[in-house]
Amino acid sequence: RVGDKIAIYSLARVDQYWVNGIAGATPAQSNFVNARTNPEWSSSNRKDGSSIDGRLDFFSVPITIEIGPQPGFFEENTPVEVSVRPSDGEFVIIEQGLGGVI
Repeated sequence: RVGDKIAIYSLARVDQYWVNGIAGATPAQSNFVNARTNPEWSSSNRKDGSSIDGRLDFFSVPITIEIGPQPGFFEENTPVEVSVRPSDGEFVIIEQGLGGVI
């Protein structure tokens, strides 16, 4: 219907080769691998209180489109994207640390 908004996003499950590895070999065990392949894994930094939890699925930033009027078959009706991206100014988080802006 006209005015409806639809969110479109992608889902990726990455780096599963690191988990399964080569038969007989020890699978990778780094923080990076665990963060990207093990939803049971968690790590925290006692100094600054930051933490990271492992996961399997990674979702993209959604693209939102709004359904416009469809006046006729031959008339141009280009979709308009109304997504908010992390790069849009209002959603960029600026943190102070390490003697400067991160």
